Amino acid sequence: MNGFNWFGVWFADRFTQWETYLFLLLALTVVVLAVRIRLGRSFWRGVALSVLPSLVAVVSWFALTPPSYRFAWGPLFTLLTIPLGWLLWKSALTRIAVVGGAFAVIAVTVFSAGFRLDWAAIDQDSDWSLGVSIPYQVAPVESVPVVGQLLPSGLSVLVPVESDQCWDNYPLCTPAPSVGLRLRSGDQENFGSGFLP
Repeated sequence: MNGFNWFGVWFADRFTQWETYLFLLLALTVVVLAVRIRLGRSFWRGVALSVLPSLVAVVSWFALTPPSYRFAWGPLFTLLTIPLGWLLWKSALTRIAVVGGAFAVIAVTVFSAGFRLDWAAIDQDSDWSLGVSIPYQVAPVESVPVVGQLLPSGLSVLVPVESDQCWDNYPLCTPAPSVGLRLRSGDQENFGSGFLP
């Protein structure tokens, strides 16, 4: 794809995911603590240096990879959890924060295990080999429902119906196809030659 014409649709879709609201709540917590504690420039210089690797990771993800939060939640959350850790270390709220954080982690884990996991679907045997073979079970990857879309260039792409995910679909699936997308070779079967915007 060329440019950032995918950004509007992608950004609007973020508000259908619970992680976005958790991220915003974390940002609000950092802002409230920062206003309440009021620390000097040297403190914020240390915070800025400690989040610099996360910032580089987020910018690299945004500019160089497909627009999916799947690859960015870690660096995005460390942009806020690192300052939060520094702020709690400097405040009297450390004990409350540790207990509250532990409770939140336990609550999310229990909720995810009870309501988000499809336990009945976990029936595919697999082995993890690390010197010894460790058997485990996983849920098979399900194909995401897609519909075909013919672009003006004559290229046919698959577009996901329910979200921006394209799991287990071939040959080409994209949530926001560029109208000018075409194959380099002009041959509609030769995907190996790459695409032009």
